[in-house]
Amino acid sequence: MKFLSGIWAWYLARKLWQKILIGLFAIGALLSPFSEDSTTQVVAPTQSPSASESPVEIPSETPSPSISESPTESTAPIPDSPVQLRTSALGDLADMRKDVADAKKRIQDGGIARLYGNALELAFNIGQLQSLEPSEDIAEEWNAKLTRLETAVDEFSDGLSSESVSKSRAHLNEILNAISSLEKFVKTVK
Repeated sequence: MKFLSGIWAWYLARKLWQKILIGLFAIGALLSPFSEDSTTQVVAPTQSPSASESPVEIPSETPSPSISESPTESTAPIPDSPVQLRTSALGDLADMRKDVADAKKRIQDGGIARLYGNALELAFNIGQLQSLEPSEDIAEEWNAKLTRLETAVDEFSDGLSSESVSKSRAHLNEILNAISSLEKFVKTVK
């Protein structure tokens, strides 16, 4: 269930155009099983049917019943243990460092159009970090540092279409500074 809440948090952190694109892909994936003819086929007998025989219907697709668990009591989210928080957060932040390095290389090589992929990867990592549940004693500082990182990623994403390469480099440096700040904080969590 935590995985689904992580995906949902990642989705909510997207820009409108990203949400629309993801939504179109999701709708296409959900509707693809229904694009084939799923009506029932009537098999005609080879001999003429007698009064007691009738054509046999064979469904082309038989739906399987799905088993869903009934929701239990709604409870507040359980905070991650310090070890879980540290491990998950540091892994996601390391991924973000790689994405920033890749984006810097793309800027240097002149591949500005490919930076949109980096922006999506960074946004995905933000969603992963948002899905973590810090304990109450560190939640305020965690949220402040995470908000700083989110803002830096948003500025980078927003600036891709309207700003210069030098501005994009500056935004990437801001992302690195925010990553460093959050990493230092996460390493102190006990």
